[in-house]
Amino acid sequence: ARAPRAMPRAGRDVDVEALVRRAKTRLNALYGIQHVHANARASDGANDAWAIRDADAREVARGLFADDEDGDWTSLAMVKMAFCAVERKRRLERWEYGAEWLARAERDLTKARVECGEREIPAWFLKPDCDYAIEEEGDVWMTFERAGRAVARRAVRRMRDGYALVPMRELAATYAEAVAREIREDCDRVLRKMHAWLATGKAPMAFDPKCRSNALRIVRTYQPDASELPKISAPNGFNFAKARRERRRAQRVGGVAQHAIAIEADGEVEAIIETRPGAELRRARKALDSNVNRDVATRPFPPCIRNKMEDLRRDAHLKYHDRFQLNLFFKGIGFTVNEALEFWRRGVFPKGRMKAYQGEHTYAIRHHYGLEGAMKDYTPHNCDSLAELTEGVRTCPFVGSVEDLRQSSNSRDWYQALSFDGREAVELAVQAGDRRAACERVFADFHGGMSIGEDFESPADYFDASMEIEDQYRDRQRRDAFSSKSVAAPPPDDDAPPAPSSLLPERLQLDIEDSSSDEEPA
Repeated sequence: ARAPRAMPRAGRDVDVEALVRRAKTRLNALYGIQHVHANARASDGANDAWAIRDADAREVARGLFADDEDGDWTSLAMVKMAFCAVERKRRLERWEYGAEWLARAERDLTKARVECGEREIPAWFLKPDCDYAIEEEGDVWMTFERAGRAVARRAVRRMRDGYALVPMRELAATYAEAVAREIREDCDRVLRKMHAWLATGKAPMAFDPKCRSNALRIVRTYQPDASELPKISAPNGFNFAKARRERRRAQRVGGVAQHAIAIEADGEVEAIIETRPGAELRRARKALDSNVNRDVATRPFPPCIRNKMEDLRRDAHLKYHDRFQLNLFFKGIGFTVNEALEFWRRGVFPKGRMKAYQGEHTYAIRHHYGLEGAMKDYTPHNCDSLAELTEGVRTCPFVGSVEDLRQSSNSRDWYQALSFDGREAVELAVQAGDRRAACERVFADFHGGMSIGEDFESPADYFDASMEIEDQYRDRQRRDAFSSKSVAAPPPDDDAPPAPSSLLPERLQLDIEDSSSDEEPA
Protein backbone atom coordinates (compact mmCIF):
# COMPACT_ATOMS: atom_id res chain seq x y z
CA ALA A 1 0.00 0.00 0.00
CA ARG A 2 1.18 3.54 -0.71
CA ALA A 3 -0.03 4.90 2.64
CA PRO A 4 -0.23 3.27 6.07
CA ARG A 5 -3.50 2.23 7.61
CA ALA A 6 -4.84 5.18 9.56
CA MET A 7 -6.94 3.15 12.00
CA PRO A 8 -5.95 0.18 14.15
CA ARG A 9 -7.55 -3.09 13.13
CA ALA A 10 -10.75 -4.04 14.94
CA GLY A 11 -10.14 -6.23 17.96
CA ARG A 12 -6.44 -5.45 18.03
CA ASP A 13 -4.94 -4.35 21.35
CA VAL A 14 -3.78 -0.76 21.09
CA ASP A 15 -0.79 0.42 23.11
CA VAL A 16 -1.83 4.06 23.33
CA GLU A 17 1.27 5.21 25.22
CA ALA A 18 3.54 3.69 22.59
CA LEU A 19 1.55 5.38 19.81
CA VAL A 20 1.83 8.74 21.55
CA ARG A 21 5.59 8.32 22.02
CA ARG A 22 6.05 7.47 18.35
CA ALA A 23 3.88 10.40 17.28
CA LYS A 24 5.94 12.78 19.44
CA THR A 25 9.14 11.43 17.90
CA ARG A 26 7.77 12.18 14.46
CA LEU A 27 6.55 15.63 15.51
CA ASN A 28 10.02 16.44 16.84
CA ALA A 29 11.35 15.94 13.32
CA LEU A 30 8.46 17.85 11.69
CA TYR A 31 8.84 20.83 14.01
CA GLY A 32 12.62 20.68 13.71
CA ILE A 33 12.52 20.97 9.92
CA GLN A 34 9.90 23.70 10.17
CA HIS A 35 12.21 25.56 12.55
CA VAL A 36 15.10 25.22 10.10
CA HIS A 37 13.01 26.54 7.19
CA ALA A 38 11.72 29.48 9.22
CA ASN A 39 15.07 30.57 10.69
CA ALA A 40 17.84 29.50 8.31
CA ARG A 41 19.87 32.28 6.73
CA ALA A 42 22.83 32.21 4.37
CA SER A 43 26.10 32.68 6.24
CA ASP A 44 28.50 35.49 5.37
CA GLY A 45 29.87 35.03 1.85
CA ALA A 46 27.34 32.32 0.93
CA ASN A 47 24.70 33.02 -1.69
CA ASP A 48 22.78 29.75 -1.74
CA ALA A 49 20.59 29.97 1.38
CA TRP A 50 18.40 27.15 0.06
CA ALA A 51 21.33 24.71 0.02
CA ILE A 52 22.20 25.57 3.62
CA ARG A 53 18.59 25.16 4.67
CA ASP A 54 18.24 21.78 2.94
CA ALA A 55 21.48 20.52 4.51
CA ASP A 56 20.21 21.41 7.98
CA ALA A 57 16.88 19.73 7.24
CA ARG A 58 18.65 16.52 6.20
CA GLU A 59 20.48 16.46 9.54
CA VAL A 60 17.16 16.71 11.38
CA ALA A 61 15.63 13.87 9.35
CA ARG A 62 18.62 11.57 9.61
CA GLY A 63 18.00 8.49 11.76
CA LEU A 64 14.23 8.93 12.13
CA PHE A 65 12.76 5.45 12.72
CA ALA A 66 15.82 3.82 11.23
CA ASP A 67 15.12 0.09 10.69
CA ASP A 68 11.71 0.52 12.36
CA GLU A 69 9.12 0.37 9.61
CA ASP A 70 6.28 -0.32 12.03
CA GLY A 71 7.17 2.74 14.10
CA ASP A 72 7.33 4.84 10.94
CA TRP A 73 3.85 4.03 9.64
CA THR A 74 2.12 3.93 13.05
CA SER A 75 3.52 7.35 13.95
CA LEU A 76 2.24 8.73 10.64
CA ALA A 77 -1.16 7.15 11.20
CA MET A 78 -1.31 8.66 14.69
CA VAL A 79 -0.51 12.20 13.56
CA LYS A 80 -3.06 11.90 10.75
CA MET A 81 -5.72 10.99 13.28
CA ALA A 82 -4.65 13.91 15.49
CA PHE A 83 -4.47 16.59 12.80
CA CYS A 84 -7.39 15.68 10.53
CA ALA A 85 -9.87 16.99 13.14
CA VAL A 86 -10.08 19.26 16.15
CA GLU A 87 -12.36 18.96 19.17
CA ARG A 88 -15.11 21.50 19.70
CA LYS A 89 -17.85 20.97 22.26
CA ARG A 90 -16.76 17.34 22.78
CA ARG A 91 -17.11 16.54 19.07
CA LEU A 92 -14.58 16.04 16.28
CA GLU A 93 -14.79 18.65 13.53
CA ARG A 94 -12.80 18.72 10.31
CA TRP A 95 -9.63 20.79 10.75
CA GLU A 96 -8.58 21.97 7.32
CA TYR A 97 -5.65 24.01 8.60
CA GLY A 98 -4.27 21.10 10.65
CA ALA A 99 -4.46 18.72 7.69
CA GLU A 100 -2.76 21.25 5.42
CA TRP A 101 0.00 21.91 7.98
CA LEU A 102 0.63 18.17 8.30
CA ALA A 103 0.71 17.68 4.52
CA ARG A 104 3.31 20.41 4.05
CA ALA A 105 5.38 19.29 7.03
CA GLU A 106 5.41 15.68 5.80
CA ARG A 107 6.36 16.92 2.34
CA ASP A 108 9.46 18.64 3.72
CA LEU A 109 10.31 15.65 5.91
CA THR A 110 9.96 13.19 3.02
CA LYS A 111 12.19 15.30 0.78
CA ALA A 112 14.87 15.49 3.47
CA ARG A 113 14.71 11.75 4.18
CA VAL A 114 15.06 10.86 0.50
CA GLU A 115 17.97 13.26 0.01
CA CYS A 116 19.90 11.93 3.01
CA GLY A 117 19.33 8.30 1.95
CA GLU A 118 17.02 7.39 4.84
CA ARG A 119 14.15 6.59 2.50
CA GLU A 120 13.91 5.36 -1.07
CA ILE A 121 11.49 6.57 -3.70
CA PRO A 122 9.17 3.60 -4.37
CA ALA A 123 9.42 1.82 -7.69
CA TRP A 124 5.80 2.56 -8.62
CA PHE A 125 6.54 6.30 -8.53
CA LEU A 126 9.60 5.96 -10.78
CA LYS A 127 7.67 4.04 -13.42
CA PRO A 128 7.40 6.29 -16.52
CA ASP A 129 3.95 7.28 -17.74
CA CYS A 130 4.92 7.11 -21.42
CA ASP A 131 7.56 5.62 -23.71
CA TYR A 132 9.23 8.82 -24.90
CA ALA A 133 13.03 8.84 -24.99
CA ILE A 134 14.89 10.27 -22.00
CA GLU A 135 17.92 12.57 -22.16
CA GLU A 136 19.89 11.35 -19.13
CA GLU A 137 19.80 8.21 -17.03
CA GLY A 138 17.47 8.59 -14.08
CA ASP A 139 15.06 11.01 -15.77
CA VAL A 140 11.38 10.05 -15.67
CA TRP A 141 8.49 11.05 -17.94
CA MET A 142 5.45 11.96 -15.84
CA THR A 143 2.03 13.43 -16.42
CA PHE A 144 1.63 17.13 -15.64
CA GLU A 145 -0.43 16.17 -12.59
CA ARG A 146 2.37 14.08 -11.06
CA ALA A 147 5.12 16.50 -12.09
CA GLY A 148 3.17 19.59 -11.03
CA ARG A 149 5.80 20.98 -8.63
CA ALA A 150 8.67 20.56 -11.09
CA VAL A 151 6.58 22.10 -13.89
CA ALA A 152 5.62 25.08 -11.72
CA ARG A 153 9.29 25.67 -10.86
CA ARG A 154 10.26 25.23 -14.54
CA ALA A 155 12.66 22.51 -13.50
CA VAL A 156 11.65 19.92 -16.14
CA ARG A 157 13.80 19.18 -19.16
CA ARG A 158 11.02 18.94 -21.74
CA MET A 159 7.23 18.93 -22.04
CA ARG A 160 5.29 17.03 -24.65
CA ASP A 161 1.62 16.09 -25.13
CA GLY A 162 0.71 16.53 -21.46
CA TYR A 163 3.88 14.86 -20.15
CA ALA A 164 6.98 16.35 -18.56
CA LEU A 165 10.50 14.94 -18.38
CA VAL A 166 11.55 15.29 -14.74
CA PRO A 167 15.32 15.22 -14.11
CA MET A 168 16.67 12.92 -11.43
CA ARG A 169 17.66 15.84 -9.15
CA GLU A 170 13.97 16.89 -8.93
CA LEU A 171 12.56 13.44 -8.16
CA ALA A 172 12.84 13.80 -4.36
CA ALA A 173 10.85 17.05 -4.32
CA THR A 174 8.33 15.67 -6.82
CA TYR A 175 7.76 12.53 -4.78
CA ALA A 176 7.46 14.59 -1.58
CA GLU A 177 4.72 16.67 -3.21
CA ALA A 178 2.89 13.45 -4.13
CA VAL A 179 3.08 12.38 -0.47
CA ALA A 180 1.55 15.71 0.55
CA ARG A 181 -1.35 15.27 -1.91
CA GLU A 182 -1.99 11.79 -0.60
CA ILE A 183 -2.03 12.98 3.02
CA ARG A 184 -4.57 15.72 2.18
CA GLU A 185 -6.86 13.13 0.63
CA ASP A 186 -6.26 10.54 3.34
CA CYS A 187 -7.10 12.98 6.16
CA ASP A 188 -10.68 13.19 4.90
CA ARG A 189 -10.95 9.39 4.81
CA VAL A 190 -9.43 9.14 8.29
CA LEU A 191 -11.99 11.55 9.74
CA ARG A 192 -14.90 9.58 8.25
CA LYS A 193 -13.46 6.33 9.66
CA MET A 194 -12.94 7.92 13.05
CA HIS A 195 -16.56 9.09 13.22
CA ALA A 196 -17.73 5.56 12.36
CA TRP A 197 -15.24 4.05 14.80
CA LEU A 198 -16.46 6.23 17.66
CA ALA A 199 -20.12 5.69 16.76
CA THR A 200 -19.79 1.91 17.08
CA GLY A 201 -18.21 2.22 20.53
CA LYS A 202 -15.16 0.17 19.47
CA ALA A 203 -12.71 3.04 19.81
CA PRO A 204 -10.49 3.05 22.91
CA MET A 205 -11.48 5.61 25.54
CA ALA A 206 -8.14 7.34 24.94
CA PHE A 207 -9.36 8.39 21.48
CA ASP A 208 -12.79 9.63 22.58
CA PRO A 209 -13.15 13.46 22.37
CA LYS A 210 -15.41 13.32 25.44
CA CYS A 211 -12.35 12.29 27.46
CA ARG A 212 -10.55 15.41 28.67
CA SER A 213 -7.08 13.84 28.44
CA ASN A 214 -7.33 11.82 25.27
CA ALA A 215 -4.33 10.73 23.24
CA LEU A 216 -5.24 12.67 20.11
CA ARG A 217 -5.37 15.95 22.02
CA ILE A 218 -1.97 15.19 23.56
CA VAL A 219 -0.48 14.68 20.11
CA ARG A 220 -2.31 17.62 18.54
CA THR A 221 -1.17 20.11 21.16
CA TYR A 222 2.37 18.75 21.61
CA GLN A 223 5.35 20.86 20.71
CA PRO A 224 8.99 20.12 21.54
CA ASP A 225 10.89 22.27 23.98
CA ALA A 226 12.85 25.11 22.39
CA SER A 227 16.09 23.51 23.62
CA GLU A 228 15.36 20.41 21.53
CA LEU A 229 15.10 22.32 18.24
CA PRO A 230 18.08 22.75 15.89
CA LYS A 231 20.36 25.63 16.80
CA ILE A 232 20.22 28.45 14.24
CA SER A 233 22.78 31.17 14.90
CA ALA A 234 21.98 34.80 14.09
CA PRO A 235 24.08 36.18 11.20
CA ASN A 236 24.79 39.44 12.99
CA GLY A 237 25.53 38.38 16.56
CA PHE A 238 22.81 38.35 19.22
CA ASN A 239 19.25 38.63 17.90
CA PHE A 240 17.13 40.44 20.49
CA ALA A 241 13.79 39.75 18.78
CA LYS A 242 14.52 36.04 18.42
CA ALA A 243 15.62 35.77 22.06
CA ARG A 244 12.30 37.18 23.23
CA ARG A 245 10.30 34.95 20.87
CA GLU A 246 12.09 31.84 22.11
CA ARG A 247 11.45 32.77 25.75
CA ARG A 248 7.80 33.43 24.98
CA ARG A 249 7.62 30.14 23.11
CA ALA A 250 9.01 28.32 26.14
CA GLN A 251 6.12 29.71 28.19
CA ARG A 252 3.36 29.23 25.62
CA VAL A 253 2.94 26.57 22.97
CA GLY A 254 3.01 28.18 19.52
CA GLY A 255 2.21 27.49 15.89
CA VAL A 256 -0.25 24.81 14.88
CA ALA A 257 -0.31 23.39 18.41
CA GLN A 258 -1.39 26.77 19.84
CA HIS A 259 -4.08 26.97 17.17
CA ALA A 260 -5.45 23.59 18.26
CA ILE A 261 -5.39 24.63 21.93
CA ALA A 262 -7.22 27.88 21.15
CA ILE A 263 -9.96 26.09 19.22
CA GLU A 264 -10.48 23.42 21.86
CA ALA A 265 -10.48 25.97 24.71
CA ASP A 266 -12.94 28.14 22.85
CA GLY A 267 -15.69 27.70 25.43
CA GLU A 268 -13.54 28.95 28.29
CA VAL A 269 -13.10 32.58 27.17
CA GLU A 270 -14.54 34.27 30.24
CA ALA A 271 -12.43 32.24 32.66
CA ILE A 272 -9.24 33.06 30.77
CA ILE A 273 -10.02 36.78 30.51
CA GLU A 274 -9.91 37.09 34.29
CA THR A 275 -6.27 35.97 34.44
CA ARG A 276 -3.43 38.49 34.71
CA PRO A 277 -2.66 40.06 31.31
CA GLY A 278 0.77 39.53 29.76
CA ALA A 279 3.43 42.21 29.35
CA GLU A 280 2.46 42.73 25.70
CA LEU A 281 -1.20 43.46 26.53
CA ARG A 282 -0.25 45.78 29.40
CA ARG A 283 2.07 47.70 27.05
CA ALA A 284 -0.63 48.01 24.37
CA ARG A 285 -3.03 49.43 26.97
CA LYS A 286 -0.44 51.98 28.06
CA ALA A 287 -0.04 53.07 24.45
CA LEU A 288 -3.70 54.14 24.53
CA ASP A 289 -3.46 55.80 27.94
CA SER A 290 -3.22 59.61 27.76
CA ASN A 291 -1.89 59.85 31.34
CA VAL A 292 1.53 58.27 30.73
CA ASN A 293 4.68 59.30 28.91
CA ARG A 294 3.54 58.52 25.41
CA ASP A 295 7.02 58.40 23.87
CA VAL A 296 8.07 55.74 26.39
CA ALA A 297 4.81 53.79 26.30
CA THR A 298 4.75 53.52 22.50
CA ARG A 299 8.50 53.01 21.96
CA PRO A 300 8.29 49.24 21.17
CA PHE A 301 5.73 49.82 18.41
CA PRO A 302 7.13 50.45 14.91
CA PRO A 303 5.91 53.59 13.10
CA CYS A 304 3.35 51.71 10.99
CA ILE A 305 1.70 50.31 14.12
CA ARG A 306 2.11 53.51 16.15
CA ASN A 307 0.09 55.31 13.47
CA LYS A 308 -2.78 52.87 13.95
CA MET A 309 -2.56 53.07 17.74
CA GLU A 310 -2.60 56.87 17.54
CA ASP A 311 -5.68 56.81 15.30
CA LEU A 312 -7.33 54.32 17.63
CA ARG A 313 -6.59 56.45 20.69
CA ARG A 314 -8.03 59.54 18.98
CA ASP A 315 -11.07 58.07 17.20
CA ALA A 316 -11.78 54.80 19.11
CA HIS A 317 -12.30 53.25 15.67
CA LEU A 318 -10.30 51.80 12.77
CA LYS A 319 -11.30 50.64 9.31
CA TYR A 320 -11.53 46.90 8.80
CA HIS A 321 -8.20 46.42 7.02
CA ASP A 322 -6.46 48.46 9.77
CA ARG A 323 -8.08 46.33 12.48
CA PHE A 324 -7.08 43.21 10.56
CA GLN A 325 -3.42 44.29 10.39
CA LEU A 326 -3.40 45.40 14.03
CA ASN A 327 -4.97 42.15 15.28
CA LEU A 328 -2.46 40.06 13.34
CA PHE A 329 0.34 42.21 14.77
CA PHE A 330 -1.00 41.50 18.27
CA LYS A 331 -1.10 37.82 17.37
CA GLY A 332 2.52 37.97 16.19
CA ILE A 333 3.79 39.51 19.44
CA GLY A 334 2.13 36.83 21.56
CA PHE A 335 -1.42 38.01 22.30
CA THR A 336 -3.81 35.13 22.89
CA VAL A 337 -7.25 35.52 21.35
CA ASN A 338 -8.63 36.34 24.77
CA GLU A 339 -6.04 39.09 25.27
CA ALA A 340 -6.95 40.54 21.87
CA LEU A 341 -10.61 40.55 22.86
CA GLU A 342 -9.70 42.08 26.21
CA PHE A 343 -7.68 44.85 24.53
CA TRP A 344 -10.68 45.97 22.50
CA ARG A 345 -13.17 45.42 25.31
CA ARG A 346 -11.32 47.37 28.01
CA GLY A 347 -8.83 49.47 26.11
CA VAL A 348 -11.08 50.83 23.36
CA PHE A 349 -14.65 50.49 24.58
CA PRO A 350 -14.46 50.82 28.37
CA LYS A 351 -17.42 53.17 28.76
CA GLY A 352 -20.73 51.97 27.46
CA ARG A 353 -19.88 50.99 23.89
CA MET A 354 -20.10 47.24 24.34
CA LYS A 355 -22.71 46.96 21.59
CA ALA A 356 -20.22 48.29 19.03
CA TYR A 357 -17.54 46.02 20.44
CA GLN A 358 -19.73 42.92 20.21
CA GLY A 359 -21.09 43.75 16.77
CA GLU A 360 -17.98 44.96 14.97
CA HIS A 361 -15.03 43.18 16.47
CA THR A 362 -15.69 39.93 18.30
CA TYR A 363 -16.37 37.75 15.26
CA ALA A 364 -13.56 39.37 13.25
CA ILE A 365 -10.96 38.83 15.98
CA ARG A 366 -11.97 35.22 16.44
CA HIS A 367 -11.85 34.74 12.66
CA HIS A 368 -8.32 36.21 12.52
CA TYR A 369 -7.26 33.68 15.15
CA GLY A 370 -8.78 30.77 13.21
CA LEU A 371 -11.74 30.19 15.54
CA GLU A 372 -14.51 31.04 13.07
CA GLY A 373 -15.26 30.31 9.44
CA ALA A 374 -12.70 28.03 7.80
CA MET A 375 -10.54 28.17 10.99
CA LYS A 376 -7.49 29.32 9.03
CA ASP A 377 -4.49 30.36 11.07
CA TYR A 378 -3.60 33.76 9.56
CA THR A 379 0.03 34.83 9.86
CA PRO A 380 1.04 38.41 10.77
CA HIS A 381 1.93 40.80 7.95
CA ASN A 382 5.58 41.36 7.14
CA CYS A 383 7.22 44.58 5.99
CA ASP A 384 6.92 43.70 2.31
CA SER A 385 3.16 43.12 2.46
CA LEU A 386 2.61 46.33 4.47
CA ALA A 387 4.43 48.28 1.75
CA GLU A 388 1.83 47.23 -0.82
CA LEU A 389 -1.36 49.14 -1.53
CA THR A 390 -4.39 48.07 0.54
CA GLU A 391 -7.61 49.87 -0.35
CA GLY A 392 -5.51 52.63 -1.92
CA VAL A 393 -3.33 53.10 1.18
CA ARG A 394 0.15 51.85 2.10
CA THR A 395 0.64 51.05 5.76
CA CYS A 396 4.41 51.51 5.66
CA PRO A 397 5.15 55.27 6.01
CA PHE A 398 8.54 54.94 4.33
CA VAL A 399 7.29 54.13 0.81
CA GLY A 400 7.48 57.09 -1.54
CA SER A 401 9.39 60.34 -1.52
CA VAL A 402 10.68 62.42 1.36
CA GLU A 403 7.88 64.88 0.72
CA ASP A 404 5.35 62.06 1.03
CA LEU A 405 6.91 61.08 4.35
CA ARG A 406 6.80 64.63 5.69
CA GLN A 407 3.24 65.18 4.54
CA SER A 408 1.88 61.94 6.05
CA SER A 409 4.01 61.82 9.22
CA ASN A 410 4.75 65.41 10.21
CA SER A 411 1.90 65.42 12.75
CA ARG A 412 2.57 61.91 14.02
CA ASP A 413 3.92 61.39 17.53
CA TRP A 414 6.80 59.14 16.47
CA TYR A 415 8.03 61.58 13.81
CA GLN A 416 8.00 64.51 16.21
CA ALA A 417 9.87 62.44 18.83
CA LEU A 418 12.84 61.80 16.48
CA SER A 419 16.04 63.67 17.17
CA PHE A 420 17.35 66.05 14.50
CA ASP A 421 20.04 63.58 13.45
CA GLY A 422 17.57 60.70 13.58
CA ARG A 423 15.07 62.48 11.33
CA GLU A 424 17.81 63.36 8.86
CA ALA A 425 18.98 59.72 8.75
CA VAL A 426 15.42 58.50 8.21
CA GLU A 427 14.84 60.95 5.35
CA LEU A 428 18.13 60.00 3.70
CA ALA A 429 17.09 56.33 3.76
CA VAL A 430 13.68 57.19 2.28
CA GLN A 431 15.37 59.27 -0.39
CA ALA A 432 17.52 56.24 -1.26
CA GLY A 433 14.37 54.09 -1.51
CA ASP A 434 15.39 51.82 1.38
CA ARG A 435 12.28 51.62 3.58
CA ARG A 436 13.78 48.92 5.82
CA ALA A 437 16.83 51.08 6.57
CA ALA A 438 14.54 54.00 7.38
CA CYS A 439 12.69 51.92 9.97
CA GLU A 440 16.02 50.71 11.40
CA ARG A 441 17.09 54.36 11.81
CA VAL A 442 13.91 55.04 13.79
CA PHE A 443 14.62 52.04 16.01
CA ALA A 444 18.21 53.16 16.64
CA ASP A 445 17.13 56.73 17.45
CA PHE A 446 14.63 55.53 20.06
CA HIS A 447 16.97 52.91 21.58
CA GLY A 448 20.19 54.79 22.19
CA GLY A 449 21.79 53.77 18.90
CA MET A 450 21.08 50.03 19.31
CA SER A 451 20.74 48.08 16.05
CA ILE A 452 17.71 45.89 15.44
CA GLY A 453 19.84 43.35 13.47
CA GLU A 454 19.66 41.77 10.03
CA ASP A 455 16.68 39.52 10.71
CA PHE A 456 14.24 42.44 10.85
CA GLU A 457 11.36 41.35 8.61
CA SER A 458 8.11 42.37 10.30
CA PRO A 459 6.61 44.84 12.83
CA ALA A 460 6.58 42.00 15.37
CA ASP A 461 10.41 41.75 15.09
CA TYR A 462 10.67 45.47 15.87
CA PHE A 463 8.42 45.13 18.93
CA ASP A 464 10.14 42.01 20.28
CA ALA A 465 13.62 43.50 19.88
CA SER A 466 12.56 46.68 21.68
CA MET A 467 10.92 44.83 24.57
CA GLU A 468 13.96 42.55 24.93
CA ILE A 469 16.34 45.50 25.09
CA GLU A 470 14.15 47.18 27.72
CA ASP A 471 13.98 43.99 29.81
CA GLN A 472 17.73 43.50 29.70
CA TYR A 473 18.35 47.15 30.50
CA ARG A 474 15.98 46.90 33.47
CA ASP A 475 17.76 43.74 34.67
CA ARG A 476 21.11 45.52 34.47
CA GLN A 477 19.76 48.39 36.55
CA ARG A 478 18.59 45.97 39.21
CA ARG A 479 21.96 44.17 39.28
CA ASP A 480 23.81 47.49 39.52
CA ALA A 481 21.56 48.54 42.41
CA PHE A 482 22.22 45.22 44.14
CA SER A 483 25.98 45.36 43.64
CA SER A 484 26.12 48.89 45.07
CA LYS A 485 24.96 47.51 48.42
CA SER A 486 27.42 45.98 50.87
CA VAL A 487 26.52 42.41 49.96
CA ALA A 488 29.11 39.89 48.89
CA ALA A 489 28.44 38.76 45.35
CA PRO A 490 28.75 35.05 44.51
CA PRO A 491 31.98 34.01 42.77
CA PRO A 492 31.76 34.12 38.97
CA ASP A 493 31.31 30.91 37.02
CA ASP A 494 33.93 30.75 34.27
CA ASP A 495 31.88 28.23 32.29
CA ALA A 496 28.63 30.18 32.49
CA PRO A 497 27.49 32.13 29.39
CA PRO A 498 27.70 35.93 29.59
CA ALA A 499 24.76 37.71 31.17
CA PRO A 500 22.28 38.91 28.53
CA SER A 501 22.54 42.53 29.64
CA SER A 502 26.31 42.45 28.94
CA LEU A 503 25.28 42.63 25.27
CA LEU A 504 24.03 46.19 25.86
CA PRO A 505 26.45 49.11 25.51
CA GLU A 506 27.69 50.40 28.85
CA ARG A 507 26.65 53.96 27.99
CA LEU A 508 23.13 53.01 26.91
CA GLN A 509 20.53 55.16 28.67
CA LEU A 510 16.79 54.45 28.33
CA ASP A 511 13.82 56.04 30.01
CA ILE A 512 11.80 53.02 31.18
CA GLU A 513 10.11 54.45 34.28
CA ASP A 514 6.56 54.46 32.90
CA SER A 515 6.87 51.24 30.89
CA SER A 516 8.27 49.18 33.74
CA SER A 517 5.22 49.53 35.97
CA ASP A 518 3.04 46.47 36.34
CA GLU A 519 0.05 48.50 37.48
CA GLU A 520 -3.07 48.36 35.38
CA PRO A 521 -4.12 51.59 33.69
CA ALA A 522 -7.17 53.24 35.13
